[in-house]
Amino acid sequence: MKNLEKVIEEVSGKGNYQALITCFVMTVSIPAAFMNTGSVFLAAVPDSRCVIAEIENFTTRSNLSEAAIKANFLPWNHLGNRHDRCKRFQYNITQCIGDDLLNCVGQIKNNSIPSIVPCDNDYLFDHSTFQSTIVTEWNLICGQISLASASTSFYYIGMFFGSILGGILSDRFGRLLIYRCGAILSLVSGVAIGFAPNIYVFAFLRCMVAISSCAAAKVAVVYVVEICNERWRSFAGLSYTIGFGLGCMLLSVFAYFIRDWRTLEIAISSTFAVCVVVSFCVDKSPRWVYVQGDSREAETICRHIARRNGIVVSDEVWDQFEGVKEDESKEKKVESKNTLKEMLIRPFTRLMLLNNMFVWMTTSLVYYGLTLNSGALAGNIFINNAAGGLMELMAALVSGPAIAKFGCRNSVIFYEFLASFSCLVSTIAIQFANSNKAVETLGVVLAMIGRFGISAAWAVMYLHTPALFATPGRSSALGASSMASRVGSIITPFTLQLQYNIPWLTQTVFGIGAFIVACLCTLYPETHGRPMMSSYDEAEMRFKRHVTQTRLYRIVCCFRSRPIEEDYNAREFETMEKVA
Repeated sequence: MKNLEKVIEEVSGKGNYQALITCFVMTVSIPAAFMNTGSVFLAAVPDSRCVIAEIENFTTRSNLSEAAIKANFLPWNHLGNRHDRCKRFQYNITQCIGDDLLNCVGQIKNNSIPSIVPCDNDYLFDHSTFQSTIVTEWNLICGQISLASASTSFYYIGMFFGSILGGILSDRFGRLLIYRCGAILSLVSGVAIGFAPNIYVFAFLRCMVAISSCAAAKVAVVYVVEICNERWRSFAGLSYTIGFGLGCMLLSVFAYFIRDWRTLEIAISSTFAVCVVVSFCVDKSPRWVYVQGDSREAETICRHIARRNGIVVSDEVWDQFEGVKEDESKEKKVESKNTLKEMLIRPFTRLMLLNNMFVWMTTSLVYYGLTLNSGALAGNIFINNAAGGLMELMAALVSGPAIAKFGCRNSVIFYEFLASFSCLVSTIAIQFANSNKAVETLGVVLAMIGRFGISAAWAVMYLHTPALFATPGRSSALGASSMASRVGSIITPFTLQLQYNIPWLTQTVFGIGAFIVACLCTLYPETHGRPMMSSYDEAEMRFKRHVTQTRLYRIVCCFRSRPIEEDYNAREFETMEKVA
């Protein structure tokens, strides 16, 4: 589509109109951030304990503090370093009356070892921060805590399908139509969540929101890239991340003033109405319209863009539309021969693809883990979540200059190591804080640095992956990597669940995962400032030259029974025969 590319460059001028349209269309990133990170507040787990039926209606109950009740009626959880939320001591205190209740209980404990039983009389939650969450309304703790984690995983399963359907449907029916339908479905499903009668309906509706909002978000990125000229494409690519960070910060504002989960869900879902209005105020993608064979409408859209930019375009520019259709048909013939199999049959390309998929999966696990874990950190949950959004915003702004200065490969390695170090040291600080506010604050700061590192790594990976693989297999590689990342996000809620029994385990998993990824990123060749590869064979040779020189590859291959080159040459010969 070289001719159409020239037309868009001509009608864009400085591209101010497209920049404005990008800001409008990318408003979808803010409600998408609300949905993606809403579980921080919707599924918050406040402090809780068993209801002690023997004393709740006791005449001296008003004289018993929460600390005294926990000390006398709840066993100590050594792994969690706190009183157990799910178990209690069982006493026969019918003979204990009056103000001597605690003394009587103390005598019973001294005379015999009390039995420990699970909570059997409901749970008592701390409502000082939230009026209600799905956890407090449906008792999703102890044996039911997996249901809360599963509901969040269902959301990320929806994102998995939304990513696939968004691309397929937008190619078939147009960018703008799918963006509009996704916004409308997100609005309706999101508001309906506020009336969910149980956790199962809640999880289903959240999955629907994920499918529609993810489809709308993906289509929005494609749309703004297609209408922008070369000057504004980097801004278009980063605009979603910038909006996402702003959305995370605004979510804290909504949650601070709205402490009931149902009202909060309706409020944040209603913001999709802005996206619905925007979808009726912008033009279709001229690239998509022309590919469908309607050159007249594509020319009309381009003329409208030119007028909005204040550009007067000569007739020679419009004549270039004549050659676009032929160029497009040639490109489709080339693309029709490209399959994922072409990358998998080449050993070093296969290694690079699988490595990239694992990096995306683990980065997604750590990214969403640190995002959703804001509520478990010491301090104010609203400030912690807003600070995480600020880290997201800073990561988007810093990643571009970092790539220009140090390249994609070195940037992502540094950011992954930064995230790993921050998570591990944060875990140590929080574990040994012993209620020391300064140490707890240090742990939170380190966790935020980890959020910055993993967010920046995520932003760099989005720019690095398309340039890493050859042109024929670029879309397939990006799609496979994106699917792998959804697997990581689906696992995230269950990883977070580990900290309710072993507080240090979740952050440790994130730290170790980021460290492994940082090591694996050394296998990447640098892509910044390098020409993009146009064939599979060119990519295979570049991967071979780089990978075989890396220390990680040499260390792993020390344990092989035959030389690297001999093994590679044999497989290369077999591959060449298959290709032939």
